[in-house]
Amino acid sequence: FKWKAIDGTEVLSYAPMKDYVNIYSDSQIVNALKRNEQTGKETGVKKALGMMGNGDHCGGPDSGQYAAVLKQNGSDGVQGATVEMATITEYFDSVRETEDLSKVRTVEGEMYFENHRGTYTSMAKNKKNNRKSEFALQQAEKLCATDALLNGGATHDDELYHAWEVVLRNQFHDIIPGSSIFEVYEDSDKEYAGVLATTDAVCGEKIAALKNNVTTNGGTFVYNPLGFARKAQVKVNGQTVETPEIPALGWAVIPQTAPVCGVQVNGLTAENHAYIVTLDEAGRIVRLFDKRFNREVLLDGQKGNEIQIFEDFPRQYDNWEITNYYKQKKTVLDTPATITAVTDGARAGLKIERKFLSSTISQTMWLYTENDRIDFETNLDWHEEHMLMKAAFPVDVHANRATYEIQFGNLERPTHENTSWDQAKFEVCAHKWADISEDGYGVSILSESKYGFNAEGSTMKITLLKCGTEPNPQADKGAHAFTYSLLPHAGDYRTATVHEAYCLNVPAVAESVAAQTGKLPERFSLLTCDAPNVVIDTVKRAYNGDGTVVRMYDAFDRRTTAKLTPGFDCTRAVLCDLLENELEELPVENGVVSVPVKNFEIVTIKLK
Repeated sequence: FKWKAIDGTEVLSYAPMKDYVNIYSDSQIVNALKRNEQTGKETGVKKALGMMGNGDHCGGPDSGQYAAVLKQNGSDGVQGATVEMATITEYFDSVRETEDLSKVRTVEGEMYFENHRGTYTSMAKNKKNNRKSEFALQQAEKLCATDALLNGGATHDDELYHAWEVVLRNQFHDIIPGSSIFEVYEDSDKEYAGVLATTDAVCGEKIAALKNNVTTNGGTFVYNPLGFARKAQVKVNGQTVETPEIPALGWAVIPQTAPVCGVQVNGLTAENHAYIVTLDEAGRIVRLFDKRFNREVLLDGQKGNEIQIFEDFPRQYDNWEITNYYKQKKTVLDTPATITAVTDGARAGLKIERKFLSSTISQTMWLYTENDRIDFETNLDWHEEHMLMKAAFPVDVHANRATYEIQFGNLERPTHENTSWDQAKFEVCAHKWADISEDGYGVSILSESKYGFNAEGSTMKITLLKCGTEPNPQADKGAHAFTYSLLPHAGDYRTATVHEAYCLNVPAVAESVAAQTGKLPERFSLLTCDAPNVVIDTVKRAYNGDGTVVRMYDAFDRRTTAKLTPGFDCTRAVLCDLLENELEELPVENGVVSVPVKNFEIVTIKLK
C-alpha cells in the first residue's frame, strides 16, 4: 500500500507479518503467499516479503535460518514460490521495476497502533528528562550559532554531537517507553544529568558572552530561544515578572522594576484579566468563566482539573499496556484538601495539598497578570502501584474530533466510539498539546513532559502517572515535578496554542546586567519570520561548518511563502534536505530570504 503523510507525501509500504517476532520457516512463506493471494486480487502485486531474525530486538538470523533460505534460494520452493535472499531495499526496487502499482491502495494519515498505550506515560521522570534534554540541546545550538556569528565564539560542536548521541541512544524502544528494568533507569538518569550539565555549561557561557557584550544602561537581560517574538514569564530577584515582547531568537534588556500583580484571590476564587476561577473544597474547578468571550468554559455541573485515579491491571505487559477496562474502577479525589492563597510577583493562585493513601499530591493553580494560560504546577511524592492518574477537563465545546500535536505538525482523532477503530483510541499520544475547538472557540491542554491523552466527548484528559511493577517494581515511585496548563482561546489551535505550548516548554532566560558599553545592541533578533504558521524549530551551525542551518515547518496546514530576515549578513541561502545536502538556491533580496513552504512541510535551509 501507499502511505500518505500529513504533508501529502507518499511512501510505498508493506506490512509483511502479523507477528512481532519472525523466525524463518516454510510456514512463513506460505502465510506470506496466502496474504498476497488475497491482496493480490486488489493490487496485482505478487511478490511477497518475509523478514527473519531471532528475538524482538533486531536480532539477526542464525545459521539454521540462513541455511533454510539458501536451500531454496533461486529455486522453486514452497508452493512453487521462487525464494530469493535480498535486502528490503532490493525488494522495493524490484516491486517498483516489475510490478504494476496502479491498483495499490493509499492509506492516509495515522496508522494507530492498537497496543502498548501505557508506554506514553510509564517512567515519567525519564520522559521529562528526554523532553528537557532535547530543548536544552536545541537552545545550546542556537546560542553557539549566535555567539559564533556575532562574537566569533567557540562552537562546541563535538560536545553537543556527543550529547545528542546520548539522548538518541536513550530513545531506544524499551528505554524511553518506560518498559525497561530498574537498572536501565539508574543509567539513563546519570546520562541525562550529564547531557544537562553539558547544556547548562554551554548555555551559561554563551549567555554571558552575549550579555557582557551589550551596550546598555543596565537592567535585566532576557534571552528568547524560540523562533518567534514573545512576552515571557521570568524570575527576577526571586519573583515572577512578565516581560514586554522579546525578539525571536534574540534578546532585549528590560528595566528592573517591581512586578505588579493583577490577579485577585478571594477565598476559593481567583480572578485576572481573562478568567474567574472558583474551586470547591476538594480543589476541583467548579466554575471557569472566560471574561474575554463572556462564556462558561466547563460543562454545566461538571468539575475541571478533577484528579481521577484508576485501577491499572492490564491484560499483559504491565508497564507497556493500558487495557480499556481500566475505566471501570475509578477513584475521584473529592475529599476536602488544604487550600491556601499564594502570590509570586506577577502571578497568583491557589495551592491545593492532599494525602492519597501513602502519597502526597500538591498542586498550585497559577493565573497571570497578562498571560492567558492557567498553569497547574504539580509535585507528587508517590508510593503507589498499579494506578493510572489523569486530570479531567469537561469543556463546553461542541466537537466530535480533537487535535493532537505530533512532531512537526498535528492530526485529528475522534472523540466518539462509533467504530472499532474509534474505540481503540481510548488512549493516544501527543507532544506538547491537545485541543478541542468549535467554530470560533476552543480549549487546549498544554504539557511540558506528558505524552498520554484521551478525549471522551468534550471531556479532555491528560495522563499524569502510570505506576506498573513489571519489569520494574519501582516504576514511578518517588518525587515528581511537572506542569500542565489549560488554555481557552478564540478560534482553534492556530490562534495561540502552538506558540504557547512552546513557551511553556522553553522558558526565556533572565540575568541582571550592569551599565556597560559593548558592540552588541540592547535589542536583537538573530532571525525573524513573517509567517505566523511557520515555526523556526532549529538554528545550528552546519554539520560541515559551512553556514548556519535553519529548520522550520508549517504548523497550521497552511501553504505560504515565508520571508526570513537574518540579523547578520547573509548573501546566499540554499535549500537542503534533512541531511543538509544542498539542493537549490533560494532568492535573497536586500538580506531577506523567500522560502516557499507547503502544508505541514519541513524545510531545511542553509544561510551563508
